[in-house]
Amino acid sequence: MGNIDEFYFFVEFCNFVDSLEASRQIGSLEDQLNSVMSERDDIIVQLSASQDQVQQQEQQLSNLQLVLEQFQAG
Repeated sequence: MGNIDEFYFFVEFCNFVDSLEASRQIGSLEDQLNSVMSERDDIIVQLSASQDQVQQQEQQLSNLQLVLEQFQAG
């Protein structure tokens, strides 16, 4: 192999290594993104449950206030 051939081989090899590294990083980033999206989905479910609970407690408080008002009036 001549020097030019060796140089081009080296350049192609470096490009191949860079491509492998980029693919590895992309895979890692995809894994991280999937993990974050899963956590987000879990938090959305928890938030919805919490909002339902707050709504129920607000209704219970309203009912208690109504009973108290009726008791005080009567």
